[in-house]
Amino acid sequence: MITSDLAKGDMEAYLHAARLILAGQDIYAVPSRPIEMGGLYYIYPPVLAVLFIPFTFFPVEVAIIVWSIINVALAGWVIKAFYEAMTGIPWSNLPSEDRWTIVFFSLLPPSRFLLHHLFYGQSNILIMALAVLGLTAIRKNSFTGGIACGLSIAIKTLTFPLGLWFLLRRNLRAVAGVITGIAAGLLLPALVLGFSRNWNYLVFWFRDIVLYPDLTRAKVPLSVNVSVQAQLYRFFGNEAAYTYNGEPRYLTIVQIPETALRMAEQALILVMLLTIAAYWYRFRNNSELVSNWGGVALTFSLLSVFTPFAQKHYLVFLLPAFVYIVHVWHRLQLKDRWFRGLVIASFVLLFFTNEEFCGELLGGIFTGAGCMAWGTLLASSAIFRAGDRLIRQRQNA
Repeated sequence: MITSDLAKGDMEAYLHAARLILAGQDIYAVPSRPIEMGGLYYIYPPVLAVLFIPFTFFPVEVAIIVWSIINVALAGWVIKAFYEAMTGIPWSNLPSEDRWTIVFFSLLPPSRFLLHHLFYGQSNILIMALAVLGLTAIRKNSFTGGIACGLSIAIKTLTFPLGLWFLLRRNLRAVAGVITGIAAGLLLPALVLGFSRNWNYLVFWFRDIVLYPDLTRAKVPLSVNVSVQAQLYRFFGNEAAYTYNGEPRYLTIVQIPETALRMAEQALILVMLLTIAAYWYRFRNNSELVSNWGGVALTFSLLSVFTPFAQKHYLVFLLPAFVYIVHVWHRLQLKDRWFRGLVIASFVLLFFTNEEFCGELLGGIFTGAGCMAWGTLLASSAIFRAGDRLIRQRQNA
């Protein structure tokens, strides 16, 4: 980012919006630099721009280094905190070999996405860390934990399925906390911006960004969109799946009317929520590890690719899911062939389909064919399979 002649990642958009706040200008109206030079428009709620105001007092090179260090530290903390909350075992009580195994094999499958995230100075690790902070706090105080999860949703809406999870588990104090956290995250910037300006920003953000009606002409180009929804347009629409030698290439199986694709696109959000609900219903009366933490891991996995505008760095949300998977494989020694096969297949699709391994042509084909989305869905399937096998293992014990 420091040596780039073009924009310095998404962090430049955050810093630019923070500077616009200090200058009293519209954070959504002015790109960080001319678009032809890689400039970006700020597309997030005002709270993220307000949080970045302290970084504006440093040279951009220093801000980049500090933000990168914070993200690396938060990624490490997520592994430790999620594992401790999930198992109730203090991290320091684990044998050194187990700690290294959990860290290494939790980081390995989403490693390319973590590096991509750091390369662009993104904010999803912060969002994930806030959500995990909430999940750890819920064990002691559901309302306080819900507030932290709500704040993560207010910064970026990605983690909203956690609210459904708390509702399914009838943790109404956590749901109330989520609502409070969302309200706080959306309204507290008024202390800096003033109520009227903050409200106008929120209206614009919700109307023109959150509810943006057309995935094929959205602010996130389809060429970098790795969501399940994007695959609809690659397989069943008239959209290029990838580019090779500057030429668009297509993987259209059969072309479906655009209205049907739009309906299917909207329905996929419902599919994600119904899958989470199905997990809750199937395992609701089982151990806390399966009934709660398996569902949380599944939720983190699904939300990474069922967001209509998902990009590679969204898949950092796979980290808690793989902490759960590694615990089941390594610590619980689940030897089910289907579970292990799903995990290995997921890892292959997530890790080895990169252009650095396969070259530009194969990398483009793998990306256009949705290997990242399918790898994520296989990881989600492994979590489902683990729940079923752990129940049977317990019954046969």
